[in-house]
Amino acid sequence: MSSKKYTHDLIVIGGGSGGLTVAAGAAQLGVRTALIEKEHLGGDCLYYGCVPSKTLIKSADTWASARRAAEYGLPELKIPGLPDADNVMSRVRSVISHIEPHDSPERFRGLGVDVYLSSGEFTGPHTFRLSGGGSAGSPGQQSPDGAVLSAPKFVLATGSSPFVPPIPGLQEAGYITNRDIFSLKKMPKNLIVIGGGPIGVEMAQTFARLGIPVTLIDMSDHVLIREDRDMAEIVQDALAADGVRLELNAAVESVRSAGGKKIVRVRQGAGETSSVKDIEGDLILVAAGRRGNTDGLGLDKAGVQVERSYIPTDRTLRTSVKHIYACGDVNGKFLFTHAAGAEGSVIIRRAVLHLPAAMSYEHIPWSTYSDPELASVGYNEKRAAEEGIDYRVITTGFDENDRAWAEKSEGGRIKILLDRKDRVIGVQIAAAHAGELIAPAIFAVRKSWKISEFLSPVFPYPTLSEIYRKAAGTYLSPRLFNPKVRDILRILFRYRGTA
Repeated sequence: MSSKKYTHDLIVIGGGSGGLTVAAGAAQLGVRTALIEKEHLGGDCLYYGCVPSKTLIKSADTWASARRAAEYGLPELKIPGLPDADNVMSRVRSVISHIEPHDSPERFRGLGVDVYLSSGEFTGPHTFRLSGGGSAGSPGQQSPDGAVLSAPKFVLATGSSPFVPPIPGLQEAGYITNRDIFSLKKMPKNLIVIGGGPIGVEMAQTFARLGIPVTLIDMSDHVLIREDRDMAEIVQDALAADGVRLELNAAVESVRSAGGKKIVRVRQGAGETSSVKDIEGDLILVAAGRRGNTDGLGLDKAGVQVERSYIPTDRTLRTSVKHIYACGDVNGKFLFTHAAGAEGSVIIRRAVLHLPAAMSYEHIPWSTYSDPELASVGYNEKRAAEEGIDYRVITTGFDENDRAWAEKSEGGRIKILLDRKDRVIGVQIAAAHAGELIAPAIFAVRKSWKISEFLSPVFPYPTLSEIYRKAAGTYLSPRLFNPKVRDILRILFRYRGTA
């Protein structure tokens, strides 16, 4: 197809963080851009993920703090019953509504993007047929069912969806996922969460803090299996303290309904030592991972390779077809909104500006928004050991941080991994506001700072961020304050020494 016959210079499929980044950047650079989204702009993050979950977490934290007023020297508050689900979810909806305009079709049309609210599929490497109607980008322009768009370059940014394991009886008994939980009409009497990853952990703690009995089931021996055990167990202990019943090393064998209840059968252990138990609840939240949204796109007609529902890409975000890129959850690399945005920026530099650019995943941070939060960047011990990296570890607890004591959040810790040259290669923080506290560590890992760099800044007192200086000082102090150094100083400056 001649370049003159293309309808667009670039077609972006998917309106989440990655797709919106590419579409906005390309259009503002003068590239004729089409953006195709079958549901609504903003993606899972705005409607079913980051925004509603953090809003609900804050509501639960406030409710829990009110019930713990006596711990802060305040009169004990006796709050009967459960919060009203409609009121709580109404606040969630209001926050979404506040953010929606930034991701609205109108805003992107104003930037010059042709927005098509439609599904569709590839009919060839350079053509995409719309289906299901939808509104087009320019005033008066329509996108009728069957319209074919074409471009020399495409970006796939279709995101991911909850993975629902094939558990016998689960479909019949009924369940919800993160796409349903923020529109509940009433609070469950008790909740069963299947999956101990970030979504499962956050929601289990949130509903427990709202006063609802919660059971969390996971096959691993600790929650947040991607993290080091010692850090994950800080969060795990907090879940237990909030009343979450933890069923670990537990495989779900089946689900059934009886007497108005959902009964989840789990097997713990293996072989002759294994045991089976039934767990009852009236609502099941499945948070057992994600799968890429690649079905129904006709990717085989475009020649795009798919592996286990995800689209493999190289570091330049190219797929198996060099003019088709993939960013965000659908490429299966780092399933975070901020990673998708960063990948979108790389695509802009490569596909639009024709500049050398590649994605570096070594410096991508992430945070689980439990209480305490658990934030990470760079290597943890698990990954460093897997890659055979020689490292040393510094750990410092917040029990020596004055601000943590003032805020009754002294139970966390920071862990810093160093290479043989004392350069920071990874940081994990389990503490209140860890997602905010990780920022200096991002620079440290990205710029290969030595641990001594944390001694240079003057941190305001009292702040949680002083933990960096404390950790660095603990590690470096023995090198300065030791008998050898004292002997040298006595010789050089004739100090009399201490008794």
